[in-house]
Amino acid sequence: MGRGLCELCWQKDPERLLRQAERITVRLEDPPVWFADFVDYAAARNCVGRTSLMIGRLGRMLAEPGPTNPQALLDRTCQHGPSAAALARTLEGFFVDAGLAFPLDHDAQRWAGRRRRRIDETPEPLRPALGRFADAQVASQQRARRAGTRPRTDLTIIEDLAIVRDLARLMIDNRAKSDWASAETGDIEAFLAQRPLSRARRLSTLRLFFRWAKANRVVLVDPTTGVSANRHRAPRSEILSVAEQRRLFLRWTSHPDAHPHECLGQARSSSPSRPPRPGYMDRAAALPRSPRAARHAQPARDRYPHHPDAHDPGIGPVLVASIRSLGHNVSAPPGHPPGGPSRPARSQSGGRSSRHGPGRDPSLCR
Repeated sequence: MGRGLCELCWQKDPERLLRQAERITVRLEDPPVWFADFVDYAAARNCVGRTSLMIGRLGRMLAEPGPTNPQALLDRTCQHGPSAAALARTLEGFFVDAGLAFPLDHDAQRWAGRRRRRIDETPEPLRPALGRFADAQVASQQRARRAGTRPRTDLTIIEDLAIVRDLARLMIDNRAKSDWASAETGDIEAFLAQRPLSRARRLSTLRLFFRWAKANRVVLVDPTTGVSANRHRAPRSEILSVAEQRRLFLRWTSHPDAHPHECLGQARSSSPSRPPRPGYMDRAAALPRSPRAARHAQPARDRYPHHPDAHDPGIGPVLVASIRSLGHNVSAPPGHPPGGPSRPARSQSGGRSSRHGPGRDPSLCR
């Protein structure tokens, strides 16, 4: 290794930091006056190898075009991500102790980096509009904080940017559209159909984005207008075939092994609504105008439309099942709950007054 030292001794040699700093100072056109003091500050708090890496990265940043004042250097260091975290912490401590810069808000810097990554992941033709939308959301968040209202959280803004980024990828890859103004309702529906469970959340973000885009003349028409947030819910249970449905209906209506209570409950739930009888409207049109006379002029079966009719295909199975259930209740042993399947009996213990009679609820006697 250099200067007749082995690799381990060279790694621990503090003089190589001074030689490295001198070479960087010679290469820079306008080296900062605080550079030598920063080398001493970093060497006192880090090992020689890490300090050498920080000095080299700082020298490259000073050689790049752009502002080189302490505050700008801090901001640029945070933009490099986790790889420059040690340099950012050391620079911040040195500048703050020397009174050259203000301390950084690391949480804000991290959220800003995440927003920038979401924007950079957006396809190039649609990226500028998303960047301006992100700036508008951050400005709205700051106004809400100053006003004392409820601002949008940083995580919400990141999720909104990710949703718009995904829509931009869909438009570029699947729809061959490179302009936000060409977005249509079909594009929005195709995007929402990818994740039906997140339809409402994603649609609210797209409405926010296109509302901003229309106000800033990015689009002329809002494609989210008329798009419903309700997703089409498909039945989650298994659907029986027609043959299976017929087999169950025959079991509930005529099978001798089926329990009467099972037949009654299933017949009630599966029986169709009662269709109107033929000729009923013709007879109703010929009735007298007096309501009372018209009521008494109707036949009994039309006067009481819910009266059971065994010949009605919608009422017959229910009537037969009801008769079987009542017959089963009559022949049931004592203590069997009458009336077919019902809810479990309520507990009889607890504050009931005896003056209302045994087994009566006081609320029913008021």
